[in-house]
Amino acid sequence: MSFSRSSRLKERGDFLRARSGPRTHYPCFVVQLSRANEEQSEPRFGLTVTKKVGNAVARNRIKRRLRACIDALAAEKKLPTALGGRDVVIIARAGALLCPFNLLVQDLENALKEVVAKRPSKGQKRRRNGGSARTS
Repeated sequence: MSFSRSSRLKERGDFLRARSGPRTHYPCFVVQLSRANEEQSEPRFGLTVTKKVGNAVARNRIKRRLRACIDALAAEKKLPTALGGRDVVIIARAGALLCPFNLLVQDLENALKEVVAKRPSKGQKRRRNGGSARTS
């Protein structure tokens, strides 16, 4: 498996679905995971790099580095098997540009293992007074 066009997230709904799943934070990125999808057997990856991180050149370089990390993990067969059929969203931070590549790969491997081990979140907690902030 490599980071081919068929294994990329493209639609906004796929990115939003991953927001509600488990996540883990690292200095160079945040990894979010969606629930399992029975229709697909391989994981799909989506990359997000906001304008806060830098200009277009910096953002594209970060995306290329993260794609190379995913390909390196896939080539070494270090992607967790529990990722099959799930969508993974990686939100890059500014540190991803200057971080040494081998450390970036190692952090991504650890982040994927950690996010797979987490239990899915139940969503936001409800307020006790029925969702209204106002009391009468």
